[in-house]
Amino acid sequence: MAIREARPGDAEALALLLTELGYPTTADQAGARLDRLQAERTTKVLVAEAEPSGDVVGLAGVRAERLIEHDRPSGRLIALVVAERFRRRGVARALVGRAEVEARALGCSRIVLTSADHREDAHAFYLAAGYEQTGRRFAKDLDAEAVSRLGA
Repeated sequence: MAIREARPGDAEALALLLTELGYPTTADQAGARLDRLQAERTTKVLVAEAEPSGDVVGLAGVRAERLIEHDRPSGRLIALVVAERFRRRGVARALVGRAEVEARALGCSRIVLTSADHREDAHAFYLAAGYEQTGRRFAKDLDAEAVSRLGA
């Protein structure tokens, strides 16, 4: 298995992986998102490529973020997903390891992530990889249609 930066030709595989993660995505959407992210110098999109087939079987992103509470940027691990048939083979560990290397190269002194409450297997994985649970995530949809549904 090889870990490399994503390429435009990976859009179909990225769409399948994001859909498997719970974010239905078309190849066109994945390609456009990849283009936007790759234009930013603070973001790396990584894929795991099975050997010898070359199939893309995993995805992770890392982004450097400047925050008011820290002098150095923090890395944010985003969208870690491995195709179901390739799980428990070290793919996620390899992706996270490479994401940590990339975060250091971007000047980050720490790396953080968010994970939905129902992803208990992922939580166990992150704890085993040396991550600590430090808080909770809250989110609010700012889409105008969603706001109007709330009666705002």
